[in-house]
Formats: sequence, C-alpha cells, structure tokens
Amino acid sequence: MTYPGYEWSGNTPLGGDRNVFFAREGGKITRSSCELLPEGASVYPDSPTAAELFNNLEGPDPFVLAHVGGRYADLRMHDPELEIAVEIHSCWGTFEWLLADAFDLGYRLGICANSDEHKCRPGASYPGAGEFGAYGGLTCVLSERLDRESVYKALKARHFYATTGNRALLRVSLDTTNESTAIMGDVVRTDADNVTLNLSWAGTGPLDYIEIRNGVFHHTGNGMDYA
Repeated sequence: MTYPGYEWSGNTPLGGDRNVFFAREGGKITRSSCELLPEGASVYPDSPTAAELFNNLEGPDPFVLAHVGGRYADLRMHDPELEIAVEIHSCWGTFEWLLADAFDLGYRLGICANSDEHKCRPGASYPGAGEFGAYGGLTCVLSERLDRESVYKALKARHFYATTGNRALLRVSLDTTNESTAIMGDVVRTDADNVTLNLSWAGTGPLDYIEIRNGVFHHTGNGMDYA
C-alpha cells in the first residue's frame, strides 16, 4: 500500500524540505523552482516558499511531513491542518532537534522516521554513500486496517511513532479516573487528580531507559533540556 506524493525541495531560508502526500491519486505538483523545466515554466502554480506550498496544494486530502535532507525544514513556516509530523531520523542521521523546534513553537505534531536513501529498498535502507551514513528509519502506524483510508485516518490522528530502523512494538495509553482511555497522539483534557500511563514494549534488544517529558524543549548553551 502506497500514497502518491513527491518531495518539495526548497532551500532552508525558503522553508526547507517537505515530503508531500495525497490520500488518493489526483494530486497536483507545485514546484519549489522551475529553472530546469522547458521555458522555465510549469502548468501548475509555483511555490518558491513552504508557506506558498501550503497555500497551493491541490488534490485529495494532502498531508505533509517536515523533512531533513539536503535542506532541513524551517518550521516557522507551518500549516497545522496539513503538516502532520516531523521526521527525526532517516539515512541522513538523527534529528531530534527538529522535534525540539516544533515543541518550542508550540506545535502539536506526530513523530516519524523514514529511509530517504534513494536506492529503492524501503524498510532496509543500509548506509551507502558517505552522506548517507545511517540505517534508515521506520514509522509504525496504529491503524485499524491496512488500507489507504484507515492509515490516513490514523496519520491525521497522530497515531504513529518512529524507530531508527528496528521493528519495535510500542503501545502507550493514558487512563484517567473517569474511565476514559487515550492512546498516543490523542489530546486529553481532564480535571482528574491522578492519571495512569501504560506502556507495553517489545523490541529487538534490551531496554536501556524510558524518558518521560512533561512540557517543551528549551535550547541552552550547554545543549537541550526541558521543563
């Protein structure tokens, strides 16, 4: 099962790389540049910035992932209805700072990881050339069924998580005293005095530690902490 899409490759000052997908066929390409096209023109509207990309997307249920490739995404250009996730790992490396940028800006986004190794080996993207120095990542989607509609619904609800390439199975839920349950990606508001965080994990190696973060990241001179 696949989604039609393309990579929009603007330079970082213009918004940086974004991966664009459509829930079904029929989406139209809007380009970051037309310099290599015959006569320097496209039949579709041009989008030289990420902000214009969001405005010009046409097609069935488009969705966007902020990407770090040749040009990293500048999240100050963002559309909360279209941009559903930040990609924090690929064969280019690990980019947890992109998630920190999203939290610092107050965004509510999912976390994904992908391959991007250009060798047509999805799910098995081993390091190749020097600039592709990491094993590609994977995104696990908690979908009711393996079809486009169900996976798209889960993606829009942020019911997914990222790994650095291993097949780790992770289930996280939150129980409140009023007997309601939420899973990863859900938004919960409660006046309960206590909540219970449930974690079930099966990985390919020993679990070193679990880190729970409450709040947002903050950049400091010594690195990155949170509050």
